[in-house]
Amino acid sequence: MKMEEKNLTQEEYDYIRPQHYKEKDGRETWEVMVELFGAERVADWCELTAYKYKARMGKKPNESIEREQAKIEWYENKAREIRESLKK
Repeated sequence: MKMEEKNLTQEEYDYIRPQHYKEKDGRETWEVMVELFGAERVADWCELTAYKYKARMGKKPNESIEREQAKIEWYENKAREIRESLKK
């Protein structure tokens, strides 16, 4: 679990990053996407996905604002993390 995820409960973590997004080898889909498409494009995708959640926040039935906000934060943090890795 990465630093920005340590304050999540296990239930919140599982909701934001469910098992069906893991590859058979244990990697997460976004990690494979970096290999296939490059880090810059995946960071852009993370930012676009965060925007998608912002745009529909409060509109999805039975979805709490807190859960939507957690998704937004996860994607924004992931974009930053990926971009920081490009500077190394």
